[in-house]
Amino acid sequence: MYYGKMTKELEDLIEQYEQLFGYNPCGAEEFEIGDNSYNDFVDVLKKCVKNKKDIFYYWGIDDDDDDF
Repeated sequence: MYYGKMTKELEDLIEQYEQLFGYNPCGAEEFEIGDNSYNDFVDVLKKCVKNKKDIFYYWGIDDDDDDF
């Protein structure tokens, strides 16, 4: 889950991501984004939206894998 700061830019990226993939990228309890990685999170969401690939693609996580 993401616990860091929230900005208008991040809110917009989250909304775009949800429209593309049907879920909020901040809410996945299976992995921790933490609170010190705002820039990394924004950067990956920009890539996700631009390239239409989900966050698991960029973080190298198989979203069907229960072991991450």
